[in-house]
Amino acid sequence: MILTGTVDAQIGKPLTQPLKQPVLIDDTHPQSQQQAIENLMYHRTSVITVLDDLSAKQKKKIGKIEADRDKKLKQIDEQLAAKKEHLAALQTPNDETNQMDKTIREISKLAIKRQKTDMESLKKIRSQLTPEQLADFEMIR
Repeated sequence: MILTGTVDAQIGKPLTQPLKQPVLIDDTHPQSQQQAIENLMYHRTSVITVLDDLSAKQKKKIGKIEADRDKKLKQIDEQLAAKKEHLAALQTPNDETNQMDKTIREISKLAIKRQKTDMESLKKIRSQLTPEQLADFEMIR
């Protein structure tokens, strides 16, 4: 498998500068492959790699916020995938409308939870930035 695209490589430690060149990942390194897939799918770019004038303290705090966010989002995404799989299995000739409705409501709740998690972490990140950094961040975002 070959994945291409431009991503911020963040295996181990975040980069201090964004990687603005095409990335080629081979399938012999499952962890880097999974990271590349997630970055390409979710376009998660670290604030640490976008803003180059962050202090060490800011980088540490923002890195923790982003790691916590990513952990929560991954869990939600796994739950969403399972619910969507369950919903697909329910769509048979003997449709169980009540069960389908319940699963759809659960999917909706998870989607809302995902959006809230993302927005809450963005709010926390913004609170760590100076007014100048925040202006730069909003222009990039």
